Amino acid sequence: RAGRALHLVHVSDAPAERLDAVRSEGEAVARALRVSGATVVSEVRSGLEPEEILLARCRAEPAPELLVVAPVSKVALDRWTLGSVSERVAEAAPVPTLLVRRPDPLLA
Repeated sequence: RAGRALHLVHVSDAPAERLDAVRSEGEAVARALRVSGATVVSEVRSGLEPEEILLARCRAEPAPELLVVAPVSKVALDRWTLGSVSERVAEAAPVPTLLVRRPDPLLA
């Protein structure tokens, strides 16, 4: 509604041969959102430090007005650290951040 593009960024630590499937899933979501008239950019990034990848996207131009993150299963390193990737991103992001734990009320 603000006339800006919606960037769907999925950070995956999946092996390279699985990234095409992850890209396909992201593009399917982007296509569904485009039906509503939204401008949607879908990207898949690979890496073991998803919070750094997401925070770098927040610092890029144009910077997002809002970052929406969903809690996901923890990466291997998180099993030994406190907090989830989404919580660390929410704490460090330079823009307002919405952490969606249960999407059903928003989808309704």
